[in-house]
Amino acid sequence: MANFYDPRGGGNVHFDQVLTNISVDWMNEMDLAADALFPPISVNHQTDKYYIYDRSSWKQEPGDDYRAPGSVANEIPGRKLSMDTYYTQEHALTAVVTPEERQNATAPIDPEADAVTDVTSKIARGRELMAQQIAANPDNYLSDHVVTLSGDDQWDQSDGKPVDVMRDITRTFHLNMGVLPNVAVIPWRIMSYLEDNAQFLDRVRYVQAQVPSRELVRQFFEIDQIVVPGARFDKSRHGQPSDISYLWGNNIILAYVPPSPGLRTPSYGYEFVWPLYGATQYTDRWWSDERKADMIRTGRSYDLKLVAKEPETDETGRFQTGEKSVAGVLIKDVIADDTGLNT
Repeated sequence: MANFYDPRGGGNVHFDQVLTNISVDWMNEMDLAADALFPPISVNHQTDKYYIYDRSSWKQEPGDDYRAPGSVANEIPGRKLSMDTYYTQEHALTAVVTPEERQNATAPIDPEADAVTDVTSKIARGRELMAQQIAANPDNYLSDHVVTLSGDDQWDQSDGKPVDVMRDITRTFHLNMGVLPNVAVIPWRIMSYLEDNAQFLDRVRYVQAQVPSRELVRQFFEIDQIVVPGARFDKSRHGQPSDISYLWGNNIILAYVPPSPGLRTPSYGYEFVWPLYGATQYTDRWWSDERKADMIRTGRSYDLKLVAKEPETDETGRFQTGEKSVAGVLIKDVIADDTGLNT
């Protein structure tokens, strides 16, 4: 059939083509906190042990180092060593790229690049979710290292006092740990309220306006590293309506993580990583005759562990309630507006 020009726009003078300079995907900020709390350590075996010193060297009695002339100096007891173990579990995902997809793909679609991006991001997000589940569990901390805010104390309330909360908890942290926390995980939604909090703004009003607000938070709280995770995930099951939540929820985590791992060095946690196929995280591809397709796989073998822990006893002081983290603090229910927060 002939195509006739129609000045009203009804003619077939243009046939739709796929634009090569844009496409639509769903953004998910990958501001991740797992590396800050659980820095990776490469290990040679899938499972092994590591030593933990007790804190008996902190015990001190007046005069126990006195020595009378001609006498033998008091002998100190040896420190107790315990051991913990790690076991690196492989986490891997596979995507399929068919020859039909490759042959039919029109720029800017790149089926192989899309497959690699998808499996890699899902591995990273799964690792992040595992880190969050460990860090947000109050049972993992000494009882006085868990603070729950409510009512007017929450930071999105007019009377909320984040400066006082942070000061109090860092005093407790320093007493039990001997150092100040140097890492703070402050989820994006909480940070957005903190930057508008009246007490915080009153304290920083005379600071130069050119200083970014997050840098102000870091400087004011005297924290070396502040991580503001904004990653989200869909909690719904397949076939159900989306249920989007911020992965890190309504909690703040303060921790001490050394600049580099070492002997006789406390740390909030580590990620024990067993390099498979010579890489911390591998991506490989192979042809499947059965599927008649290329298989794209990404994998990582790791174990996230809280490592600076000690036994805690109950209120009677007689029964241990388990090994608890000394190098971290959990602040729960930081804001009242928990819209979209993973709880």
